[in-house]
Amino acid sequence: MIDNKNFTNNNVKYLREKNNIPQSKMSKDLNIDQSTLAKWENGSRQITLDWAIKIANYFDISVGDFISNDYIHNTCGKFPSSDEEYKQILLRKGAINENDDITEEDAKKLIDFAIANRDYLIKKEDKKG
Repeated sequence: MIDNKNFTNNNVKYLREKNNIPQSKMSKDLNIDQSTLAKWENGSRQITLDWAIKIANYFDISVGDFISNDYIHNTCGKFPSSDEEYKQILLRKGAINENDDITEEDAKKLIDFAIANRDYLIKKEDKKG
């Protein structure tokens, strides 16, 4: 499951309403019960990584943005806005070397992959424990 601090539950409702999509339509589009969608939106049910990916795709946003941004409080601007800013994050994290030439698109893919991999490993560890 995705931790609530990642804003996913709030983001579902915000993005759905921002796009003027009724719960009934979104639940039908995603092939889920409307009650499940309502529980995600009110925070009584957590969203799994699999569903976070599907929901991000539904709204045509990256999974990283969906689980990390607080759309309600408009903190989306905290993410890098240029190739150089993305490169600096990846350098600090040791994901690339100083001489690597990397585009913003490639950097976003690396960050999305890292987030998905982290969440997968956390989920895997939770099953062991």
